[in-house]
Amino acid sequence: MDSEILPFYEPQVTAGWLHRVYLDEWTAAASLGGELLKLAVTPEVEMPERVQRLREQAQGTGEEGRVLEWLEALLVYRYSKQSREEIAQMFALGDLRETRVYQEAWSEGLERGKQEGKQEGIQLGKRAGEVQLVLRQLTRRLGPLSTVQQQQVADLSLAQLEDLGEALLDWQSPTDFTHWLNGL
Repeated sequence: MDSEILPFYEPQVTAGWLHRVYLDEWTAAASLGGELLKLAVTPEVEMPERVQRLREQAQGTGEEGRVLEWLEALLVYRYSKQSREEIAQMFALGDLRETRVYQEAWSEGLERGKQEGKQEGIQLGKRAGEVQLVLRQLTRRLGPLSTVQQQQVADLSLAQLEDLGEALLDWQSPTDFTHWLNGL
């Protein structure tokens, strides 16, 4: 992205201390980190060769694991439409599930699933409690309910159960309940 130079940085640029670098124009050899950055703008046809060269360059540096993680993270983001298996196959990479990026994404997804499941569980528990409460109130007010009526109450949404709980306070006979159910 090209943006204007902020006034704060003008003196550094004027003094020659700060230079703008365009990744797609950067032809000089760069450090391993710089070469990884250049992948962001590398044309598709050059990607497999450049990825392989980076992997070879990283071997024996003690940074192999870290470089591979960065490389795989960049490829996963750049090729977001492909599955991780397709990406691993395209670039002869190992199992992406072993990378920290994948592990973090997996953990985040798992945590999110737990939270959503917890919320769903709370809602289900609240609804089940409401069903039991309304059934007890109906039985106390109107006498025993048929199995069909009990099932109709159990099938109501939480909002309908709350409405039913309020409405039953005004009923005088079982027909009031029947009319209420038929009005749904």
